[in-house]
Amino acid sequence: MTSTNLLKRILRINIYIFSILYAITSCNSIDKYVSTIKINKDINLGIININDTVEKTLFIKNMSSVKLKINSIASSCECTLISFDNSLIKKNDSAYIRFQYIPESRGKFTKQIIIDANTKDPFTSINLTGEVY
Repeated sequence: MTSTNLLKRILRINIYIFSILYAITSCNSIDKYVSTIKINKDINLGIININDTVEKTLFIKNMSSVKLKINSIASSCECTLISFDNSLIKKNDSAYIRFQYIPESRGKFTKQIIIDANTKDPFTSINLTGEVY
């Protein structure tokens, strides 16, 4: 093997190694822009009268050094009304999400509140369960 061929081969190997290292570090840098949250993901509303409306407050804490940006909060049905006070939560700060559950029918139920935010998994699902009599 000539020295020119050897140099070309070394250069190709270096480019290949650099490409792999770049890909690995690029994937890990995504974590610099996502938040980590602490939130109760399972809420049992208990036994509810069909004529009652249940009001609850859910606390969400930003556990990361990046600001938490809540893009939207939705529910799986029109029976849950949601309001939240702050769509941008500073690091180690908390905010609250208020919701009302208005029963539509009798029996056991499971509903969801879905939070769209700049978290690693962009959608966080909160399960609401209970029974209406």
